[in-house]
This record gives sequence, structure tokens and C-alpha cells, in this order.
Amino acid sequence: MNFKDLYSIVVSGPHTPVTFEFLRQTIIQNHPDIQDIKVWRLSHKRSTKQAYFTLFDDRTSAYGGEFLVADISYRQSLEEDPPELFFALCKELMHVFDPRETWIDDKKKFVDFLKDLQSLPLQSRNGALESERHARWMALIILCPKPVRDQFALEISEGRALPSEVAQRLGLPERVIEDALDSNYDTALGLLTQ
Repeated sequence: MNFKDLYSIVVSGPHTPVTFEFLRQTIIQNHPDIQDIKVWRLSHKRSTKQAYFTLFDDRTSAYGGEFLVADISYRQSLEEDPPELFFALCKELMHVFDPRETWIDDKKKFVDFLKDLQSLPLQSRNGALESERHARWMALIILCPKPVRDQFALEISEGRALPSEVAQRLGLPERVIEDALDSNYDTALGLLTQ
């Protein structure tokens, strides 16, 4: 399964609004590399509203094949804003589609990622940073598939709905709806589903 396959399943089914659990189960059942996806709540005292994705090999024997488990963890403070939590979890879930070469699976890649993240280089081709942008767009597109996006874009343009009302209907932050209305939506959709 790749992102295009997941998008096709969402568009062809009666899954609007899309739920995190539907996406999670669909990926577990159809992605050949992912055997399980677990979600963890981090109850740190820091109030940063963040979520994290980790993929690890949880094989029981050194001689067995890979048994990849995705862990999505989020800070407890995200629960104060359910739409932000929902979008953050879905964005992290989209990392299951990251190409292997972008995985941060050794010390050097981790140090390089932190350096590039900190300095925001203009010419960097850091695959992990690129996968962050892709994951964000994938989450936006999977939660606002083209037919849904076009419908609410029409409602908003005709004055029948406000972005905040559409966001509430879909359980998303208003900023996600505004991003979905951006002209880059069609470009991102084309690139991610080709």
C-alpha cells in the first residue's frame, strides 16, 4: 500500500469525515511493511503540543523477518484542543509512507537532521525534513479529499459556510481548512497520488 492506495480507499468509501481509527486500521490491514500502529499519550509536564512518529523492528527472533511497528506518541497538552490532536495524529500516521532513505535510523542521520532543522538551510536536501512536509500535505489531503474539499470550497465561496464551520464539521483545525483552500492543494494532490 502507498499513499495513492489509501487515498483511493478514502475517496471511494463513505468515510467522511475520515477518522483516525479508520486510517489506522486500513494501513495495518493493507500496508505490507507495517504490522501494528500504537498510539501513546505522553504526560510530560511541558505543555508543548507535539506528536512524534517512531518506526521500529519488533521481531521476536533475530532470525525472523522484519516486524515493523509504528509508534505515535503525543503530548498530553494536545488533548486540550481535539482538532489539533486529530490532525497531529493523522500527520504522524502519514509517516508510514516515508521512503526508507529518509528514515532517521542511525546517529549520523539524527545529528544531520537536527542541524538542518535548527539552521533551516536553503539548499538542504534533507530527506527527513522533506518527509515532514509530505506528511503534512498527505494528512491534509486524506482528511480533505478532493470531492470533500471542492464541496466545502463551493460552500465557502457562495457564502453558505465559513471555514470555521467546515472545520468543526470535519473535526479539524480551521488553519487546515484554509490550507486546503490554497492553490497548492491541487499541486500537492497530483504529486502525492501519481
